[in-house]
Amino acid sequence: MSRKLLKTAKLEDLMANYPEHIAEVLGEKNSEVSDLIHPNESNHQAISFVTNPKFLKDAIAGEKGILVVSQGSKIEDCPPTVKSLVLSPNPEWLMAEFFNDYILRTPYRNQDTEEGVHPTAIVHPTAQLGDGVTVGPNAFVGANVTLGDHCTVGANAVVETGAQVGAGSCLHPLSYIGHHCILGQNVEIQPNAVIGAEGYGYAHNRKGEHKRIPHIGIVRIGDNAQIGANCAIDRATVDETVIGEGTRLDNQCHIAHNCKIGKNCLITAQFVVAGSATIGDNFICGGKTVVAGHKTITDNVNFAAMSVAANDVKEPGRYGGYPLQPLNDYLKTTATRAHLVEMRKNINKLMKAVFKD
Repeated sequence: MSRKLLKTAKLEDLMANYPEHIAEVLGEKNSEVSDLIHPNESNHQAISFVTNPKFLKDAIAGEKGILVVSQGSKIEDCPPTVKSLVLSPNPEWLMAEFFNDYILRTPYRNQDTEEGVHPTAIVHPTAQLGDGVTVGPNAFVGANVTLGDHCTVGANAVVETGAQVGAGSCLHPLSYIGHHCILGQNVEIQPNAVIGAEGYGYAHNRKGEHKRIPHIGIVRIGDNAQIGANCAIDRATVDETVIGEGTRLDNQCHIAHNCKIGKNCLITAQFVVAGSATIGDNFICGGKTVVAGHKTITDNVNFAAMSVAANDVKEPGRYGGYPLQPLNDYLKTTATRAHLVEMRKNINKLMKAVFKD
């Protein structure tokens, strides 16, 4: 299946626009393409990217206008089926750049949306809208909201009183931005994400009754962050819940009140962090990871899937399991667990043999 590009892609433009991602070009230097295809498909008017070596053989066999492969691929000449072979030190990064410029910046923007406010949208007269802002059908923009230049507010999205959304940000349909929350530039909020719901905080008495504590803080999201569908990020009790610049949250993550998450983190689905935890920069975790409340995770930490951090993690590195262990120890523990029943039987046999008298 081929995907039509928004505009013709000329090889000379790619070389000029992405010089750090193109090490060498074999074959023709003036190729032009109008489509994008999967590596195992064939179309002499298309470009294709090989980011996985297992697709290289099929990619070379099929016709391509431009084929992008790793600089480390053992290819010395341009295959006869390919007009232009591009050797890249990072084909995946080059693919990301190309998709942003020649296909869609986001899956929502640039399709059926048009700049301006849809007739069915509600925009408070005190809201400030920058140049090129799009507000979709039935969306709501409250009093004293600020939307930076070229923001997109999707259909049925809500931006409450006093919220600030930076230039180039995209709020997908049905997303919610709570009052006075602050989003940086080029932030993307996927459908049904909730930014700035009240945190889970209550006062208690001796009768076992619970009194709601109103949360008057905000959520602050840094530039270029992306929040997945159905995420919930709670506002702080008094201060700020923070998502750092460049951090990516997968779908269905929960960030509790007062948490601080650093820059350039990769957080996968069903991650849960309890209140007032602090997570450093460059944190990476597998799915269903849990971080307990009031704990601190230092910079450059990587958790395996389904890990639980019940204590502070003070040293950078890779960890896994519950209780949390260094990753190599966790893998050995996991491998050993499958043999516990057999080991127990053998130990019982040894005990009987040793103490038979």
